[in-house]
Amino acid sequence: LTGGSLIPLHYAKQEGFGGAKYFPSMACGAFFANLVIWCLYFVVQAIRDHMHGKSFPDTLQSTPKWHFRVLCIPACISGLLLSTAMFSSIIAVTYLGQGVGNSLVQTKILISGLWGIFWYHEIVGGATISKWFASAATTIIAIIWLSLERLEATDGDDVSH
Repeated sequence: LTGGSLIPLHYAKQEGFGGAKYFPSMACGAFFANLVIWCLYFVVQAIRDHMHGKSFPDTLQSTPKWHFRVLCIPACISGLLLSTAMFSSIIAVTYLGQGVGNSLVQTKILISGLWGIFWYHEIVGGATISKWFASAATTIIAIIWLSLERLEATDGDDVSH
């Protein structure tokens, strides 16, 4: 779903909310979506616990703990990095368009793959690594090809053909 997270930016731009003005809306949407997902998780867990004869306090005890003291600094750093990345992706899509901007943003998957190969050694074996690099090369070629298809738009031009 992350690949489509910037699609509403296209419609927000029509209402005058492009670029940095879109960031608060994106942040509120992400907060609301995470809150809904957590609540759904809790409700499903409560139903499962009730079916097994457990009480509501047991459900509260079975939910993941916050570990605030341990995770405060790493969580703040992660949030700051993610917010910087999302702000940058909004700016990229605003100025480069969905096709080029979002394609460049999605190259983060390639960076993650490289970390997985060279640092974490999650992808092992010459054949598997070769297939990964072939897929990465295909992705890069597709991004370059898509960027060559970009039509320059001026105010008032309709480029949806």
